[in-house]
Amino acid sequence: MHFHVRDRKILQKRCPAGIWAVVRFYIETSKGDNPFTSSSSIDECEISSDPSRKIHCLLVREFAASQSEPAFAALVQRHIGLVHSAAMRQVGDAHLAEEIAQAVFIILARKATSLGPETILAAWLYRTTRYAAADALRTQRRRQAREQEAHMQSILTQPDADTWAQLAPLLDDAMAQLGETDRAALVLRFLENKTVPEIAGEMRVAEAAAQKRVTRALEKLRAIFVKQGVTLSAVALGGTIAANSVQAVPATLAATISAATMKGAAVAISVTTLVNGTIKTISMTTLQKTLVAATLVVAVGTGIYEAKQAAAMRAEVKTLQAQRAGPNQQLQNERDKATRQLAALRNENESLKRNQSELLRLRGEVARLRNESLKLSVLQTAATNDSMKTEMELWIARANKLKQRLKEWPEKQIPEFQFITPHDWIFSSLGINSELDSDYTNAVKSAQGLAKRRFADALHKSLQKFLADNNGKFPDNFSQLQSSFDLKIDSSIFQRYEITHAKLVNKLNPGGDSVSRVYEVNMADNTGEWVVVEKTPLYENDYQIIVSQKGVQHQPF
Repeated sequence: MHFHVRDRKILQKRCPAGIWAVVRFYIETSKGDNPFTSSSSIDECEISSDPSRKIHCLLVREFAASQSEPAFAALVQRHIGLVHSAAMRQVGDAHLAEEIAQAVFIILARKATSLGPETILAAWLYRTTRYAAADALRTQRRRQAREQEAHMQSILTQPDADTWAQLAPLLDDAMAQLGETDRAALVLRFLENKTVPEIAGEMRVAEAAAQKRVTRALEKLRAIFVKQGVTLSAVALGGTIAANSVQAVPATLAATISAATMKGAAVAISVTTLVNGTIKTISMTTLQKTLVAATLVVAVGTGIYEAKQAAAMRAEVKTLQAQRAGPNQQLQNERDKATRQLAALRNENESLKRNQSELLRLRGEVARLRNESLKLSVLQTAATNDSMKTEMELWIARANKLKQRLKEWPEKQIPEFQFITPHDWIFSSLGINSELDSDYTNAVKSAQGLAKRRFADALHKSLQKFLADNNGKFPDNFSQLQSSFDLKIDSSIFQRYEITHAKLVNKLNPGGDSVSRVYEVNMADNTGEWVVVEKTPLYENDYQIIVSQKGVQHQPF
């Protein structure tokens, strides 16, 4: 993917400063045939006015492209509150809610490659949680039908303690009755506590349209509650949901989900069953929508056809009646028609005269509302800019903390860090959400991976230059390559690499459904081609760097 200089300037002008740091990293690392990054990351994650949507899209693309554990951990950390709270409301059981949360994020890991840029991640997670909770409850009812029914009956017959006690058992069923657009608007506004500008960025509409969608959806939800005997104003309903819908998440739940999804840790049989059942429910829901749409098309088409036939028959009857009627009848009809039109015109003229003063009053009201809307827009823009500035300062602070922590871990220092950029430090620190060593360990792994990628690109460029200057002859040692680098580098960096022979072979991927082309290093014979390979991994499940004349490849050790 290549960007013209003018396009880069437009992107930089439209992006907030913090987001531009991440976007520029993807632009720079996507030049040429670099297998570490997806060449469509920026194309799919088009620039929008919402920083949160940009980060979500980049994290999903990074995970889908390279199974990045820090990226997935950041996604879990950002949305675990929404998923766990929705599950808790629907099942009322802390242990079962944790299993549902694990199942939802396992499904996200499996389907990350199929999520398009138009997907609103928070709404998708909420809907998947709904499916998973329904499947879990069906399984639980099969096993403990009488006990569950008695428990639910006892909850429903308890006296009302407060407003939230009335809403909580009914909220998710009521949300399920809304359309997809209305449900997404309420999830973003009240379950994720996003502002109207952020909702507009997520849903890709104007701020006024986003506000109307939230208001309309809230009124529909209030009407559903009224039918079930809960009477509240729209303002009180929205405030109650926003204040109580997100509950505290168990401290270890996010780490458990990330470990179960990324590292293949053992999960409960009930979680596996729940994952499979929820995926089946999602597929069935899509099929049902298709069947309903097809049925509606057939029904509407039949109705249109019958209406056309009836209209044609009526026209034919009128023609026959007109032919049978005499000239006097025709003149009478025309006179009656003219009389009715004259009366209608007189009434319309009188109405216009009466409404002239009302029209002037309405014009003044419209002008006042426009001025108020302009003032509100200025205030919202100022608040958004302050929020972006604060978020950028937090990113820089996290990056500085990561550097400081790395000084305390000299064993994790690698020579390749001389190639890393300030923007790489910011991107690596995105997953730091606490002072736990595990957060910093994952961030260090991400920084090491970026440093290795930067060095591999520089090494490949140097190798290409050496081959061009020496008639395609591969170097015998690294000292011959050192002078071909654009910048002066520390020779100690070559201690982690060696020049050897390797050949490309086909290797069956985990799961047995596809084959990848990987390098097999030959230490005994001299078959294959000359390559530069990384000798030892930096951590468990690290990827090996292999640089050849064709390009850069990374594969499991």
